[in-house]
Amino acid sequence: NGKFWVTSNKRHINPDFKALRVRKVIELYGDYYHRNDNPQHRVDLFANCGYLCLVIWEHELKNEGNVSKKLFKFMKEKRRRNDKSD
Repeated sequence: NGKFWVTSNKRHINPDFKALRVRKVIELYGDYYHRNDNPQHRVDLFANCGYLCLVIWEHELKNEGNVSKKLFKFMKEKRRRNDKSD
């Protein structure tokens, strides 16, 4: 909704979702519109601001069980991670 913004290197970025009370964000990548994007760039931008970032691709949404497991695992993480979506 545009209410939450993070500033990294004078660039303002708005995640798709921000978890409450923790420094975690989730980005949804559409297979068509983000097909040429490197999600690691976005993960790194948020990491520079102290946020963990999970990227979920559109095609992953076809398997709700796997997405649920991925989200649950991400929300349980306590340490910083430096990888992108599977």
